[in-house]
Amino acid sequence: MKRALVLVAGLALSGCFPNTDYLVDKAVNRTVDRAADRVGDRIGEAVAARMLANNPSLMYAYSMSVFSMMFHHGGYYYQGFDTYKEGDFTRWRVDGTAEGSLYERSLIRANQDGSEWWRVETRTKTEEGEDVVIMEAMLSSADEAGNRKVLRMRAMLPGEKEPREIPVEEKDAQNWQINTGRKLTEESLEGMTKGQEKITTEAGEFQATLLETKSGNTTVRWWNTESVPGGLVRYNATQDNGETTYQWELIAFGNDATTSVLNSF
Repeated sequence: MKRALVLVAGLALSGCFPNTDYLVDKAVNRTVDRAADRVGDRIGEAVAARMLANNPSLMYAYSMSVFSMMFHHGGYYYQGFDTYKEGDFTRWRVDGTAEGSLYERSLIRANQDGSEWWRVETRTKTEEGEDVVIMEAMLSSADEAGNRKVLRMRAMLPGEKEPREIPVEEKDAQNWQINTGRKLTEESLEGMTKGQEKITTEAGEFQATLLETKSGNTTVRWWNTESVPGGLVRYNATQDNGETTYQWELIAFGNDATTSVLNSF
């Protein structure tokens, strides 16, 4: 809960909200951890909670930012969101954060008009037990660039026992969008491809394509396969000294996630 609430305070005090293209899960986690250390858990949580309670617009901006971060985790340039079919879900274990975490993404309903209901969920261990964030959003059909407007959203945040409806104004739907069609060029993917590897996780054994790039002293790698929705099997960041600082790994996938857990439909 500390991360989520202090993120709200930081966004509000900055006077702006992050563009979805630049929401990177690791960077956000580190920034929020530093902010929490500075202001203290109780102060940060109290201020943020009051902000959310008294400002519906801030609640929407916060919810949209969190949803986008959770939806795109793992690097959306390399994931085929269009390969998800109704009911498909993927679940990952995350290592390298302050607490071990589980993330899940599901396409819970595909409507005939092209709109879709997606669910994202994360579970994070805390000293008190476990923080759970569940969000479901109805996205419009995709335009030519792959952008989908957020038409409706429901959420249940840590400590809450009942889901809440997040108001979505027309102007917000125009400004806040989820991109499910952004991809690298074939030439860029070819340049990043390092070969084929056999990967074994809790979800099974996969023949995967290894993609690699580097930023500073960090090498980032993705292992992709066509046999799971979205394609992502493993994703990690390794320092030049060989230390793996961050890793996502697929632990389960299936096709029976067709029920809303937040009473969205």
